[in-house]
Amino acid sequence: MSELLHLVDVAENIFPETLELLNDNSSTSNQKKVLHRQLIAIDSKNNQIDVRNNVLSYYKDNVKCDVVLNKLLDILDNNLGPIYLEKSSKIYCNEKPWKENKIVEMKSEGLLYVIYNDDITKEPLLFMSFMITDDPSLVVPTDNDSNELSNSTAAVIYLYEIQLLELIRNQKLGTILITNYLKKTIEILNKDYQKNIIALELTVFSNNINAINFYKKIGMLYTPDSPRDKIILPQKRRTRSTTIALESKNNEPSSRLTTSKPIKKIIKKPDYYLLFLPIPESNKIQLNCQCK
Repeated sequence: MSELLHLVDVAENIFPETLELLNDNSSTSNQKKVLHRQLIAIDSKNNQIDVRNNVLSYYKDNVKCDVVLNKLLDILDNNLGPIYLEKSSKIYCNEKPWKENKIVEMKSEGLLYVIYNDDITKEPLLFMSFMITDDPSLVVPTDNDSNELSNSTAAVIYLYEIQLLELIRNQKLGTILITNYLKKTIEILNKDYQKNIIALELTVFSNNINAINFYKKIGMLYTPDSPRDKIILPQKRRTRSTTIALESKNNEPSSRLTTSKPIKKIIKKPDYYLLFLPIPESNKIQLNCQCK
């Protein structure tokens, strides 16, 4: 059985079929909005999943899946369009429109989409996409108490996206989806399928401050190979002035150095950061390089 099929089986059992939310993200409203779950697996001829209710196979029904994926791309455009427009050429190393690059990425084999659609409009309001992969910068902890690194590369769940429309924000959905359901999915994969997944990982744009604060709040750290901020300290401009003063008993003039106002340090941010969350947090993840 493939890793994707394992992932589908577990996620189908862990993520609830429906979510009940406040209708207008206001705590003063008593109206409820019901969202229904839908799964899409990006499989292939040699890695097919079983067709089942509310689980779409990209290989077997790519036309229907493409319709949904394009709707998810619209959510991304709504949330992060300006950032992708700015950084696309650096991220994808070409000059194609960012949506063209992104939709190719969204069809990466092994990805699983967990989507929640509005009960009335049937339109997606939030989605997550993730896959099982390896991270060579993390290694599986050894069974002993030594500080030696094991030779086994760590498996991780890579969270490609978690996107919510503004209509349903401020209801702790991001926290619930990650810390409850996605973490539980990983724990079941480890327990029942011996996957030895030791972390959740993701990429976040360096200027997406709200997302960075959220991820840090739930305990995520920089990966060892994450790009980091560079602090540039320019030299202060120095001038020499001579002050004639009677500062000694001998009435000798003295010279002193004066400086202009301090120049603020410059922080050069990378385009993105790589973050990880140990699963479970009690595990001591070993690193292939030092990470502070």
